[in-house]
Amino acid sequence: MEYAKALIKISIANTRGKFGNTQLFGQGSLQYSDLMNQGINEKKTLEDELKGGMSEVQEPPLFFLG
Repeated sequence: MEYAKALIKISIANTRGKFGNTQLFGQGSLQYSDLMNQGINEKKTLEDELKGGMSEVQEPPLFFLG
């Protein structure tokens, strides 16, 4: 569930990045870089946690490759 949340943050940041020059009401702007960094950091932390929890005999999960 946490991994899916990190991927959603990255997707939302990509979408907001496409409209980065758009001005919102009240002179606001879309902040996508902070959300992107947060999603990438959470994703990396969760992947490292999954990879580090394995014994030396097991192979790493293949769903991270690609």
